[in-house]
Amino acid sequence: MSTFDRLCAIAQHCKDEHPEETPSSLHHKRLKGWKKPASMKAKLTERLAAARTKKGKDEKDDHERLAKLSSCLTAKHMKAAWWKRLCKEDPEHKQLLLEKTGWTEEEISKPVYGRPHYRIGEAKNPGPHAQASLCGISILSLNVGGAPGCWRALAEDFFDADVVCLQEASLSRSEFGGFARQAKKKDYSTFQCAAPAEQGRWGGVVTLVRKTVRHGAVVTDSRRGVQMLGVWLPDAFLLNAYVAPGNEQVGAEMLGSLFAAHALDKQEWLLTGDWNQEPEDNVLGPLCFAKGGWLVGAAHRWTSKKRIDWAASTISPMRLSFQGAETRRAVSDHPGFWLRLTDKVQTPRRGRLKPAPTWHKPSFLSGQQWTQALSEAWDRVVKKTKDYADMRNQLKNESPFSVQDSWDCFMSCMRICFVEALYKLGQVCIDPEQTEEIKRLSDQYGFEAKGRPARFQWVTVGKNSGGQQNPGEAQRRIRRRLARLYEALRIAKNGASIDPALLRKLGPGWEALDAPDVRDAVAAELKQLKQQQHKLEQAEARKRLKNWKDRMCQGTFGHLGRWLKNQKQVCFGVTLYDSKGEAHDRIKAADMIHDFWSSVWKESGSVNTDEAAANLCKQFGEDQSKLVWDALPLDALTQAVKKAKGSAGADGWDGDELRYVPNQAIGCYHELVLRWTLAGQLPLQMLQARQATVPKPDKIEKGNRLPVGGTRPLTVMSVWWRAFASAWVHSPQMAAWTSANLDPRVCYGKGSDSPESAVDRLQSKFAGQGGVLCALDFSQAFDRLNPNLTASALASLNFPPGLPRLLQLAWGEQQRFIQWDGHTCPRVLKPSGTPQGCPLAPLILAVYTTAGIKATEAGQDFSADTSIYMDDRTMYARTWFAVKSRISAWSSWSASMGLLENGKKTQVCARGKLAKQEVAIDCPQDWIRTEIKALGCTTTAQPRKESSTEADRVDAAIQTAALLRSVPLAWQRKTLAFRCFVLNKASYGWVSRFPTLTSAGKVFNSLTAAYKTNRLACKAFRKTLYGAVLDLSLVVLCRTWKRMAKEVDKGHRPRWTAGPHTAVSALRKTLNRFGFLEVGPWEWTVPQRWVRLIPRAESTVKLEGTGAVDAQLHAFRAQYRRNAYEHFLKGKRHEARELCAQYTPDDLRRFYAAISIEQSREALSFGPGHRAVMLASVVSPSWYGKVCADKEGVSQACPWCGHEFGSWRHVAWDCPCNPLPVGLSPPQNPLTFRFGWLGKDDHNAPLALAHLAATVDALWKTRYGDR
Repeated sequence: MSTFDRLCAIAQHCKDEHPEETPSSLHHKRLKGWKKPASMKAKLTERLAAARTKKGKDEKDDHERLAKLSSCLTAKHMKAAWWKRLCKEDPEHKQLLLEKTGWTEEEISKPVYGRPHYRIGEAKNPGPHAQASLCGISILSLNVGGAPGCWRALAEDFFDADVVCLQEASLSRSEFGGFARQAKKKDYSTFQCAAPAEQGRWGGVVTLVRKTVRHGAVVTDSRRGVQMLGVWLPDAFLLNAYVAPGNEQVGAEMLGSLFAAHALDKQEWLLTGDWNQEPEDNVLGPLCFAKGGWLVGAAHRWTSKKRIDWAASTISPMRLSFQGAETRRAVSDHPGFWLRLTDKVQTPRRGRLKPAPTWHKPSFLSGQQWTQALSEAWDRVVKKTKDYADMRNQLKNESPFSVQDSWDCFMSCMRICFVEALYKLGQVCIDPEQTEEIKRLSDQYGFEAKGRPARFQWVTVGKNSGGQQNPGEAQRRIRRRLARLYEALRIAKNGASIDPALLRKLGPGWEALDAPDVRDAVAAELKQLKQQQHKLEQAEARKRLKNWKDRMCQGTFGHLGRWLKNQKQVCFGVTLYDSKGEAHDRIKAADMIHDFWSSVWKESGSVNTDEAAANLCKQFGEDQSKLVWDALPLDALTQAVKKAKGSAGADGWDGDELRYVPNQAIGCYHELVLRWTLAGQLPLQMLQARQATVPKPDKIEKGNRLPVGGTRPLTVMSVWWRAFASAWVHSPQMAAWTSANLDPRVCYGKGSDSPESAVDRLQSKFAGQGGVLCALDFSQAFDRLNPNLTASALASLNFPPGLPRLLQLAWGEQQRFIQWDGHTCPRVLKPSGTPQGCPLAPLILAVYTTAGIKATEAGQDFSADTSIYMDDRTMYARTWFAVKSRISAWSSWSASMGLLENGKKTQVCARGKLAKQEVAIDCPQDWIRTEIKALGCTTTAQPRKESSTEADRVDAAIQTAALLRSVPLAWQRKTLAFRCFVLNKASYGWVSRFPTLTSAGKVFNSLTAAYKTNRLACKAFRKTLYGAVLDLSLVVLCRTWKRMAKEVDKGHRPRWTAGPHTAVSALRKTLNRFGFLEVGPWEWTVPQRWVRLIPRAESTVKLEGTGAVDAQLHAFRAQYRRNAYEHFLKGKRHEARELCAQYTPDDLRRFYAAISIEQSREALSFGPGHRAVMLASVVSPSWYGKVCADKEGVSQACPWCGHEFGSWRHVAWDCPCNPLPVGLSPPQNPLTFRFGWLGKDDHNAPLALAHLAATVDALWKTRYGDR
């Protein structure tokens, strides 16, 4: 009999003959010498019969039993049946006992089932043992170097760790079964992600978790040389990974897929393992850091200093710590390292605003189709809805107009419109996935809360027991069912009474079951329910991954941009503090933030509003536009609604919903806002806002402590208000008003200087003439702009009639709900500042700074050049006295307006002997800098390396590139995404110098690695084919050229003889490096050897303005490619030596001129074989056989015909076993013959490229099989 059959027989026998026992308890009793009675069943029956016939006990015994029942919960479990029988059969005796003991019947009869605390959770495990809860969970990460290392670690009892992460645990299926059984004896649960068979003894990961540590669902993924195994721990996700050398890109894509499939972006996670790459390298480490992680710790091999075993996490350093390497005992050539994770302190409840549904566009519809569906639904709303009729009556003055009632009616119509559209779509959908999506959108909770005034709620926060932390409702139902089943099973095994309420929740018929039947029913359902849970988890993961890929890889870059922006989770678990102490939970932290801002506005409210408004109007001057304002036009509001974006405010509507609102509904909205303007009132929804508070990364102190003033308030107003304000901001009337009234030194609006242009102008003067540069900054600028002062001043400055009053209401009577770490403060904040989230806020600040610069420049004895962008003010003067007087003037003006200068951010930099002496003598020492950061750019006073700001910007760009590497984008889309998100970030702020070759190379290589173009690809060919639009040096050069062309249009041509540390000097040096020759001031030409081979427009460039700038930038890119091609010819690659040996330099330039770079670059996206040929990364059999001579079965012969020397020419063009396609003859251009580059007029070239790519694919299949 097999072991399985024998155990089944024992279990059945125990069930039939010994229902009170389990096989385990029966076995232990027999070991202790217990003798089996003649008939256990008969004895039990006799005992029960005797208990039923026994009428009662004496009074003393009953008194003692009752005392135990009332005082001891354990006794209460045992005596509950006695008390129930006594109440039923002898009520007089029961009453006598109650009178003598003083207990009440409610106290005695209160049911306590199972253990003292009735528990329903989401996991079978009871949670961490006492030691883990006090000292934390110990985690050991160790590369064991193969199966023997696993058994050695087992012999060491896994060093008594709570969680063990093993890499290169190459256990076969049978070996893992034995290993798991032995680990189970040591009280560990074991999980494996095995490596493919072709990896041999390398690869594979195993994670062991002590059973007393609560853990949940397991996630596995294995591709090529990468294995990843994830386990849900309490409040965190642990990922154990092994990445074989050379598979970093595969690992990045796997991480991206895992994070998307299991929604890890908003969870705390811990990644640990053997990455075979140092954390500072340009793939996996930057990817983890770009997702908000930090380096927890790293270890190196016993015989190496390279740190390839490391861990990164988003868990707060207060909870997760690095404990050092395991140096006491050696299991392999990796020492391993220790981590300790402590429990998360979390309040049992949190505040929130009542949630509302989110009706985003169904994924299977286009934007036009969804708008059409909503338009048809709105027509039905107009005909059938009473709320619409009531709103119409108020707008027609048939009843007293109420701003609040009319808006509530409009919101009711909008709710019905979206639900009606979804209902009609659900009726016509046939595809099951589409029907399921419509059902999910329709069945969301909180219909009545959508568009209504915000309502605060307290909700209980459950302790996560392992598993997906934000599951859907279907998952929650299964988890609750599992928890109830496990609870019933545990109580039944203990022999205690099961709560009837629990049995009723399990379903009809469960109350009638006794304990043995409950155990059988639970066991039967658990297996089925677990399978159902696993299938649902897998289906949801696949769905999330598919939706993520569709959003990333299709349509515009809107979803990709938002995803990139949301990846940088600043930090988890920072501890806020103020002068009164620390806030150790989020409820206290939110209260601390509330009190802080209340004190800020109390301090700034001491300014006389009327006097300050009068001064502001006087300093600003009279309105120069003389506009007669028209009402807000419908087309401006419609355009603003269609461009709406951003998160939802307190009313629940977000930009993704608003942009599809039908035009008929926008017309009603337009009528309502016009009535708001006339009435000077706003509905309550426009006054309510969320203040999402986030930490400022540079303010976080040691120990993850953060001063409460180091937080950034992000005010999210209603998206309906944002659309209204945006319509005014972008209206032609407002553009005319700003251009006529704002000071030209204030960078705001179309046509004004960009921040880079402003700093470039100041830096040129500073570098050429010497003097003093100074940068000033406000503290909490927007938050200290008083709404009452603003409204009073705008009314006198010919602002649109009625708009100042609405601004005063929306800003001055605002109700803010403070949010921190997922908690909403119940106390509503009444601000007296300007919300940064309002589109009108930057314009209002520009009005203030215009008045400020006019006031501070009045009466100055020495001239200075000043530029203002938002609240940053940068000024240049020849003397320190001129700068000092303006600093003093700005300080006085700010105080008069209730603003606060931030002295800690004041920066002063001097150039020239006299200026340095003046600054050193009279300037506060904490203001003096060698260079200053102004408007995001770093100035230069002397030769220097890259500043911290410039280096940080390059690092941020590389991290963004690492994020893009984790997204499976097509070739062309990846190129566009890189230009949009990486180069735009890295190319900003280079005004006094250009990026170094090292920095430019890092950025360029980050994309090259993402392209997977092979390590043997020619670097010069990469630059020739796609580097002209992706090389940071050339992008910065083109950006600078466009900036100078705009200055020429304004009549401010830069000085040709500008000295070092200026944009002109950097531009001339870079053009010279790219091969251009200076003909005269602002005129360059290409080398003479290329002049006759290229179009005339590409041969000469001259700075003349923006009219010809596109052609000039094209000439720059064309010369960049030619320069890279010449570098290839001068290089040491054997292809270059062969070409130079066969052809003259003039011939090689003529061959290049006949190539169409645009067509060739497009051909790179055709497939990996095409890229391998065109970038020269494919190697011939002869080269491969020479390099890999030590490998068995590898030779230099042709793999198809057996020719003794399998050169590339032979296998591609001469091998009889690889015939040419019909109509193809060997190309005459060697660049097409060898690399497949497409000629401009060569119709044979595409066929030749296809043949070469097919040859590459055949070679790869011969060498590597189907891998």
